Amino acid sequence: MRFDLQALIAAVGLTLRDPRGAARVIIGMQLPVSVGLAAMALMVVASALLSSLAAMIFPQDLPPEMAAMFSSPFRLAEAQAIVLGVGLMLIHGVGRMFGGTGRFSDALVLMAWMEALLILLQVLQMLAVLLLPPLASALGFFGIALFLWLLVHFVAELHGFASVLKVFLAVIGTVLVISFAMAFVLAAVMGMRG
Repeated sequence: MRFDLQALIAAVGLTLRDPRGAARVIIGMQLPVSVGLAAMALMVVASALLSSLAAMIFPQDLPPEMAAMFSSPFRLAEAQAIVLGVGLMLIHGVGRMFGGTGRFSDALVLMAWMEALLILLQVLQMLAVLLLPPLASALGFFGIALFLWLLVHFVAELHGFASVLKVFLAVIGTVLVISFAMAFVLAAVMGMRG
């Protein structure tokens, strides 16, 4: 397998055209957990550095907690690692709960690849802010759609699910359950303090 710019462009193209096909190729590589962990660590660092750079170039009025986090690439990397770690556990665990057969190592590599594409989009969005600001907002919405598109297709392929629609509904359901659980815990904690 080649690892050069042309191969990377071809891999990005395949992922956008046929995410399940790209997932099959990645899963077919049978990469070990160590490669997935290294790829994920690289994505966490790259994302944190890029987000810190964006916060410096394009400062925004943020709540003090958010401003403190964005002022430090280390805090951003920590938060990013937690979010990706929880996402990874959900992708693997919830999929297995519904009868999926995906391996943890494959989930790890797929998530790292998805994060790499989102980082690439973030770079394009930063360039758009400088060169063509109206395009930056459109790229932001495209990023959300791309994330859902890739997530649903990657999870379906990872776990061997035939229906992408059912996976999409399961993703939405999981997000809602987690949101309600977090709101309940937050309300309970705030109630104890009050």
